[in-house]
Amino acid sequence: MSIEERQKGRAFRIVQIADKIRRHIGRSDVLQVNQTVLACIAEQRALWQLLLDRGFVTEEQRQDYLDRGVTSLEEHVHAKSARVTVSVNDH
Repeated sequence: MSIEERQKGRAFRIVQIADKIRRHIGRSDVLQVNQTVLACIAEQRALWQLLLDRGFVTEEQRQDYLDRGVTSLEEHVHAKSARVTVSVNDH
């Protein structure tokens, strides 16, 4: 799979994750989440650039880590939303 195909696949999965989070937190908290996400993106970009520049990882390895990161995030959000749904339904 090409780097572009992998990036598009991750972007699609991230949109699905964001929609799930939005449904659970409500609209009022979305701005705060967006600001936090932008700060994390800036840090993440700086770290990846450092790792690439220093030769600690290749672009292929970076893509592998990013794929695993999205999968991990999906699993985490799914688990959290399942607990929230159970808690809400219990009351």
